[in-house]
Amino acid sequence: MEALSRRDLIHPLAAEFWSVGPDLRFLELSLRVRPAEASGAQDLLERALLDMDLQSLSPQASKTRSVLTALARAHLNP
Repeated sequence: MEALSRRDLIHPLAAEFWSVGPDLRFLELSLRVRPAEASGAQDLLERALLDMDLQSLSPQASKTRSVLTALARAHLNP
């Protein structure tokens, strides 16, 4: 299988860097697509990330849980 390149990601890609305290930093990537194209676009993005040896995290709920946990730990252990 040939590695994907950024040119294979034909949909607009948005990137946000998140930093929550000293222990939680991550880059959130999202694609802007029509609902009917979402599944295929998500597959391409995940393949591109794997080809670049980048780890893909699970959906939004996990990000929210990670951020809230980091904030709670920082509050409890100032």
